[in-house]
Amino acid sequence: MATGKNVEIVLYWIKHGYSCADVAGKLPGVPSAIKSTLTVDPILSDAGRYEATRVSKDDVIQNSGLKDVDAILAADTRRSLETAMYLFDGLLSDNAQKPLIIVPFISEKRSTIAKLTKYDLENMSKGFNKLREYWEENGWNTNNKFKLMSGFDKELMKKLGSESAYTNFVKFILPRVLKKTGKDDISYKIAIVSHDTFISDHLNKAHPRNPTIKNVKDLAVWKEKIETFYNPDDLIFGRNINVTELGNDENDCRPGTVNDKTCQVYPGTEPTDKDDATNYGRCKNVHDVFNSKIFQKYTKSVESTKEKVKNIKLPENVTVPTLSLNVRTGTKTFSRKKKGSTGSKSPTGSPSMEGGDEYYYYKYLKYKNKYNDLKLRD
Repeated sequence: MATGKNVEIVLYWIKHGYSCADVAGKLPGVPSAIKSTLTVDPILSDAGRYEATRVSKDDVIQNSGLKDVDAILAADTRRSLETAMYLFDGLLSDNAQKPLIIVPFISEKRSTIAKLTKYDLENMSKGFNKLREYWEENGWNTNNKFKLMSGFDKELMKKLGSESAYTNFVKFILPRVLKKTGKDDISYKIAIVSHDTFISDHLNKAHPRNPTIKNVKDLAVWKEKIETFYNPDDLIFGRNINVTELGNDENDCRPGTVNDKTCQVYPGTEPTDKDDATNYGRCKNVHDVFNSKIFQKYTKSVESTKEKVKNIKLPENVTVPTLSLNVRTGTKTFSRKKKGSTGSKSPTGSPSMEGGDEYYYYKYLKYKNKYNDLKLRD
């Protein structure tokens, strides 16, 4: 019979990458309530896959300790599973094999109404069996770096109480994860790919800071350390779960993000300039909305604006009007006059008649800003 011992567990909380739900969420003229039903359990977009692969090569990530994790956990959604696979495929050595474990309790929060209706389908999991099928259909089961498995069963689910999702995760799931690592030690490192609201809510409640954490960016990494008593024969952590100080691990933290018990290791990303509305091939292959007329109209608008920006010929030595500052709101704006106005210039500057330098400058700004608004960004 195994004997229990005190163990230290470092948790790396990682937000999933840019998904097809994020892409669909940028559709103009579609109510938010409708957008959330367009992509059921969305996959990563082209931008999301590209970013996960790129970030895995980043020096900060390479030196963060993520290469040495004992297990990789993912929420039971396809975008979390794909993020874990693409991020750690670039991190792990070819001869490494890590358990990639699908676990409950760490997905995006869903309201009671959302659970009872077809609202918020983008955050509804299809379950472990469907995730395994998706894994095998894409040939990822042949990748020797990962061993896909589930971290819970029906008997376990019967034991759960009315405690928070995080408490159930730590109390019931983590001890099973430690056992699946096959490691017998007093210290463990676990990577967890989860969702924005779950990560920010947990960190804000358990580790209050000022300002609070809002809108965790794609692929951002936060670090937390806990201590507890672990008995492999019991597989249930007791109430004595202590969040400990990071100590020497503060060297891994970004300046200004250390809060004794947690810190930010990596700030996260946004889609790059090349990952615009026309780069959605993966989404089109899986989600029907990207083959719809409304999305085709949207992408044509983006392409049209891109061409207008490209074809505008700015005269040499364009005069840039002076910015005016609204002291009350802090907003910077350009002063403008009606097209064709020949009145005297205002103190803050105004565009000249059509055909003048400033007219072309404003025309350029108009289409350039529209193009930026149409880009699929957070």
